[in-house]
Amino acid sequence: MQAIVIRLSDLTFLSSEDLSGACSEAELGEKIIKQFAFLTGDIRVTITDGTARIEYRQPATEKISEAQRLSEQASQKAKSGDFPQALDLFTQALSANPALPVTRRDLAMLHYELGDLSAAKDQLIDALRLAPDDAWSYVVLGNIFTREQDWDSAIRFFTKALDLKPGDAYALNGLGAATAKSGDEASAMRHFEAAIEANPHFPEPRFGKALLLKNQGHLDAVAETLESLLRDASPGDARSNPVFQRAEQLLASIHKEIRERGGPTNPELLQEKHPAAVWHLLDALKRFDALDPRRVMEITFEVARLGESGLDYANPEEKYTVSAYPGESFSGLQLMCLMYAGFKRIAPDQDTGMDFNEPWITALGLFNNGK
Repeated sequence: MQAIVIRLSDLTFLSSEDLSGACSEAELGEKIIKQFAFLTGDIRVTITDGTARIEYRQPATEKISEAQRLSEQASQKAKSGDFPQALDLFTQALSANPALPVTRRDLAMLHYELGDLSAAKDQLIDALRLAPDDAWSYVVLGNIFTREQDWDSAIRFFTKALDLKPGDAYALNGLGAATAKSGDEASAMRHFEAAIEANPHFPEPRFGKALLLKNQGHLDAVAETLESLLRDASPGDARSNPVFQRAEQLLASIHKEIRERGGPTNPELLQEKHPAAVWHLLDALKRFDALDPRRVMEITFEVARLGESGLDYANPEEKYTVSAYPGESFSGLQLMCLMYAGFKRIAPDQDTGMDFNEPWITALGLFNNGK
């Protein structure tokens, strides 16, 4: 026989009345047996000093080995994106050995990715019955309730995860997101900051902090936070994690909003500048042609920061300098074109607030014909 020993207080299906002694040990045992019915063979429960010893028949050795093999295969399939095959393999693994909390948790995460939140909850409940101290299962439950917009439940499960694993960045990030949605922005900011401190390379809390700052109207702080996040992204992260794409899109809109704080761009004046803009945009295309996207992003954001205090694009005699091009000076129109071309490279769908579409098409045609 195999045994699991669990504190009665960790069995969430038992009510406070059950734990107060209102039920006999035999009645408690029956309730526990019912909840652990997924285990193999006859189940026996012994209750002593606030703990339950749950005995069940362990599967045969070959079944245990088979379950481990199937579970590992399922994990590989899930990582490669073959979710249907992973689902089938996880189910087979638990059929061979149902007492695998990590496999149940992994299956729950797969159900979560597939959008079956009810099935995910069921697997997590069974996983926590087998391993009530598994903080990650509580994090996944918190994520499920966050998706369901049940902020109170999400906060409760993220908090439980932190009780079990203090300082966990994922639990802190989830708690930050849930408390922000519940309206407690001060607590949300503390949780995001703590998550960033726990794992500075974890992008989600940094993006969450930027969203919170945006809601509070601190646009300059939003831009600084997002620029730092994007500078720190590795090429692989920027391609694989959608949070970086969202950060680029948000940063473009923030820069546009910052520029518009000083008044809208004069469309008639910009129209007059279109012939000159063609050549400035063509120059920008040539400058950026041999650069990787990260370097283009750095130059674009440097110009955008300079533009926050205003660029005089009407006066060609007014000159500006940027660290990306030491020894050169640029007119305001040149820098606007440089920034426009940069955003076309790193966030092509963003509205930059600059009506350069017509000269951009002309410049792009000249650039492509010149190759």
